[in-house]
Amino acid sequence: QCSYLGNGADPQKVSAESDLKLLNGYFSVNNFLQSTSHPNVFAGGDCITMESYAAENFPPKAGVYAVREGPVIAQNVFNFLSSKPLDEYVP
Repeated sequence: QCSYLGNGADPQKVSAESDLKLLNGYFSVNNFLQSTSHPNVFAGGDCITMESYAAENFPPKAGVYAVREGPVIAQNVFNFLSSKPLDEYVP
């Protein structure tokens, strides 16, 4: 979980202490909301940066994106465990 200071979420210490790849201080994920360093880890919400949108600072750290990511993450966890193709998340 991220904390809010001023204009959005700030990266948390737990992120830096993990062995997951970070991007701009947040967990780095691909378009499937899958960790770019640990393919068995999926994440969403204010604690991620999507590699393909990092230069644009998009999507913003806002709850509406986290809510929309949830169903994609749930489906992708199921697909990953079932050896099926993953669904892409398009913000």
